[in-house]
Amino acid sequence: MCYTYLRGGVKIGEAKCYHIGFQRHFKAKHIAINRQTSLSRLLADALEDIVEREDTYNKAKARQLAAMKNGFNLGVKGKIDWKREDLHAR
Repeated sequence: MCYTYLRGGVKIGEAKCYHIGFQRHFKAKHIAINRQTSLSRLLADALEDIVEREDTYNKAKARQLAAMKNGFNLGVKGKIDWKREDLHAR
């Protein structure tokens, strides 16, 4: 069911409702039962996991972009005294 929320007779918003098929709902309920939790808690845990993984990914991405921007000390002090051909000579 979807509801419209009213405050003082003024419409302030509607709940978003998403429907899944009966079979998926039935399977989800059994997963929740097997985990000894409610379907709502199962969904909340899944959403928390998605948000946590997204946060972790974004932190790792920012860290790697900063590392690429700063570069790495390769010990050459800005001077390269060899040629590419020398490194790949056969």
